[in-house]
Amino acid sequence: MALEKIDRMDILGRIQTHDVWHEMNMIFDLADHGQSDPPWFYESNTGTSGYWDKRSFGYQNKKMISFKTTYRGIEQLIKAKGKGYMVLKNKSTAKKNPGEGKIQDSSGGKKPHIYLQLNAQTIKFEGTKETGRGTQGKLSSSDMTKVQELGSAWVFYQCLVKGRGKNWKSGANGWLDLAKDEVIMGELRKIWEWKGGNIDDGSGDQWLINFYNQQHALIEKLRSGGGACCMFDQFTHSNAYTLPDMQSDSFMDWISSRVGKMGVTGKDNWNPADIWLIQSKEEDGARKYIKGILDGLYSMERKREMVNEYMRKLFQQRKIFGVSLKKVTKYPASVKYFNHTTEFFTESWTKGGKGTDTHEMKYDGAICKLGLDKDDIIETQDSWFFVDDPDGGYYKFQIKGNSTSSFSTLKYEAQAEGAGEARLGKATVALVEDNLTRFSVGDRFTKDKESYAMDADQFVKNKGSQPGQTWQEMLKCLQTNKVNFGEAKDAADAYSNLMIGFTTAPHVCNMKLQEIRWLCAFFAIKEQKKRDQFATNMVWLSMKAGKAYGPFAKVY
Repeated sequence: MALEKIDRMDILGRIQTHDVWHEMNMIFDLADHGQSDPPWFYESNTGTSGYWDKRSFGYQNKKMISFKTTYRGIEQLIKAKGKGYMVLKNKSTAKKNPGEGKIQDSSGGKKPHIYLQLNAQTIKFEGTKETGRGTQGKLSSSDMTKVQELGSAWVFYQCLVKGRGKNWKSGANGWLDLAKDEVIMGELRKIWEWKGGNIDDGSGDQWLINFYNQQHALIEKLRSGGGACCMFDQFTHSNAYTLPDMQSDSFMDWISSRVGKMGVTGKDNWNPADIWLIQSKEEDGARKYIKGILDGLYSMERKREMVNEYMRKLFQQRKIFGVSLKKVTKYPASVKYFNHTTEFFTESWTKGGKGTDTHEMKYDGAICKLGLDKDDIIETQDSWFFVDDPDGGYYKFQIKGNSTSSFSTLKYEAQAEGAGEARLGKATVALVEDNLTRFSVGDRFTKDKESYAMDADQFVKNKGSQPGQTWQEMLKCLQTNKVNFGEAKDAADAYSNLMIGFTTAPHVCNMKLQEIRWLCAFFAIKEQKKRDQFATNMVWLSMKAGKAYGPFAKVY
């Protein structure tokens, strides 16, 4: 068996039908309840029972697929769906709740598991003990990210600069030649060992496939622009690990320590690049120029504009070239440039649409479920905000707390429905707040969790509600704007459920109040055109696309 780790958002992004998407999201909510972002796994070995090729459910056939998570998560799912056996609807012996699925409880020492049928697709959800580790030896998720990014940088360097790969087979099986290259593999082994992993344990093949697909796509993209394929000699990640032939003082760490002078919290909120490709002879001059801007007597916004303008020139001239990496399991990979020219903001680069300054999408509804589960806990912790692109594409924003098990502020993460590039990323929180302010509703929302009710008494006293409004009135606002309340019948029912919810899981209710107020702030934008503009901005913020962000190449 070869389990690969995957995020629930990445799974949801493969689903192309709304009804199945909503049902799967509910299932994830049930399994995740009270856990801090529990991991999910899928079976990746072709021909294995439950194998999934990461395509949409039922894309080629309707064979069962399997997903795994913590024992606790599956037991919660079983508890929510009932006990005993429920036979699939296509069986003549269906007796109890036909059509819902077959449930196997955890008795008899068996791993807890449940079979559910979503439309024509049978899915097995099973508990696994693999949840405390990544799929590579004992590497955690964060360590796996670090070694994967370093591995990509090393393979890029060897292929683009040293010419390795020229005689490799092309196509989906080209990675087998990469696996035979001892120069590449020798350093990859060291990278994995650095964090206590082992790339040769069999499960590392998925990363070799990823590296091969990435380098092939990047080489082709660089060639397509004319001129020399590669002008770089430094391929850096961070100071934590220095690759052979690379300088120890990385551009990543240098720029990360300075983005605060541009009014940015965290490097990724300015540029999501995971590695940097650099002409070393140009780097000192670039650092001095950027330092001069950041130390100058300019506003933070103006500093960001000036740095981004300068970084666009460096990107175009291939002097400093940031690369954002997504795992690529299928050949061929794609490469797309973001924020790299002024035309990117004004001319078409989407599916027939225009640039970030001119293209307009449409707000297409919201979900804020406020029913109660069997334990009298609010049925979901998140809310959803939908955006439709008339030129092709559909975007779903998950609005959720940063923690699932404690009081926390909100985060905003988008995915593209039915797209291979499913996850777009998290929108910068400060820029989401700026988006509200831009439409004159910024004062209607506050991000501080302490500002909202933390118990039923504070809730009754309307702590955290919009000044001049009660929580009942704010819920009626959502109802008027046709927000989906889930199992709650109406605004009055939702209010009662929140009262009960504060006695069972107050942190969930606190989170929901933040989401309610955020949605009410949005609905305070009365003109439909402006609502659409706001929704469009949310998509760009999640993509890190626009003048507020630095240039980068996304390999996906």
